[in-house]
Order: sequence, then structure tokens, then C-alpha cells
Amino acid sequence: QNPGGAWNPEKLMNIIESSQMGRERYVDMFDSSKGFCVVLDYVKERKLTEFFMAKDMPLQVCEDICLNLVVQCMTSGLPYPLLELVIKQGQLQLMKDNGVAISYAIDLEELDENCTEARCVMQCAIRVRDMLEKKVSKKNVGYQLLTKKIPKQSYTSFRELYKDIRLATATA
Repeated sequence: QNPGGAWNPEKLMNIIESSQMGRERYVDMFDSSKGFCVVLDYVKERKLTEFFMAKDMPLQVCEDICLNLVVQCMTSGLPYPLLELVIKQGQLQLMKDNGVAISYAIDLEELDENCTEARCVMQCAIRVRDMLEKKVSKKNVGYQLLTKKIPKQSYTSFRELYKDIRLATATA
């Protein structure tokens, strides 16, 4: 953050350049009269929050979509500060095949360059818990596990979250 409260485009460039994301994920960066622009690939908008119809889906399909969300976060290559914004700001798109894609229409005012994987995975775990909440039952082991682990901040890596959800789907 700059002293005036505006975010610093140089920090964003440094975050992107120092990550796995690197230059292969964005098309261009430039300054314009309206601000600093980063051009990224377009992803058709089908907001997960709007198209995920848990009440109309079998539990197994819901759990598969949740796993797809975790896998997308795990493999996105996005730096954690950007991934946190994507998750918090709901830039997760449900594909027609129940895959999950990331879009990048994020507000960078909340960008925290010190965000860690643990913070991102907790945001993701909360999102998954909220998705599974609509399928609460004794069979929904994943939801029960998440409700116990989230308050304790138990997740520090996406791998841990993936294992728990995968294990829960196998026991259902």
C-alpha cells in the first residue's frame, strides 16, 4: 500500500513475476490514463455461487465440484495474494462439466502481498464448507469435518484440504 491508501502496481508486478504464474498467465501489462492494466485470458462467467445448485444435485456431485475447486486452487499457479482475492471475491466459475475455473475480475485494493498458502486454503475451506452446508446429513462427512477444522485454523496447505475432502467422499 502507498501512504495515500492506493495499491502499488509495482507490487503487483513483483508478485506476478516472482510466482509460478509468471508471464505465461497474462497477455499484457500497461499503464493507461485510467490506471494500471493487466490483461488476462477471458473465462466465461458462470459464477459458482449462482450456478452451484446443491439442493438439486446428489451429494457425490456436490463433493466432486468441491474437489474440483480445491484442485483448481492448488494447480492455478496464482500467487497466494491474488488467489486469496479470487476466492474471497468469488471469481470462481462453474463449468458445464462441473469443473471450476478462475476468472480475474478482482479488486486489488485488498491485495496483501504477505498472504500465505494457509490463509488461502482457509478461505477455500470456508467456501467448500458453505457449499456442502446445503447437503447437511450424516452422510456428509466432508461438511462435518470442515466444521470442526475451520474454527481451529487446522489447514495450512491445499494438499491437506484435498486429502480430507477426498477421504470424506470415499467414506460416504
